[in-house]
Amino acid sequence: MADGFIRKRVTKKGEHRWDVVVNYRDQITGKWKRRWKTTNSIRKAKKLKTKMLGEVDKGDYQPPTKTTVETYLKEWLTGLPFIVSPRTCELYDYICCIHLIPAFGPRPLSQLRTAQIQALYSTKLNSGLSPRTVQLIHVCLHKRLKNASRLEC
Repeated sequence: MADGFIRKRVTKKGEHRWDVVVNYRDQITGKWKRRWKTTNSIRKAKKLKTKMLGEVDKGDYQPPTKTTVETYLKEWLTGLPFIVSPRTCELYDYICCIHLIPAFGPRPLSQLRTAQIQALYSTKLNSGLSPRTVQLIHVCLHKRLKNASRLEC
């Protein structure tokens, strides 16, 4: 049975934050683990605590894996020929190998941030790539990240 609590804290800038902490027993190892999330209002913290406790109690919660962007994209590319046309497969392979893997390859998926992705788009545009190519990079990455969040990688 999981238990949890909410802790109020003040940041260095003087802003109030609420940490939601849920303790639970890992189903595989049997060890106690702790899950943290932070929010900026007590109302959100209470809802978040209820949601997190529900996920843990139902067994729906899976801790994030340490899968890297490179590993995830390469696994996706291996199954791609069965889903899309050969030309689309070549395009996605090119985008991943030339643009995405060199930029984000060794980084864990869970540590990929919006600012880093925006910086990639800006860098690609400033290096002379056409806006259409940057849009294709965005489409490819967006689809993969949406799927990863659904799978909770």
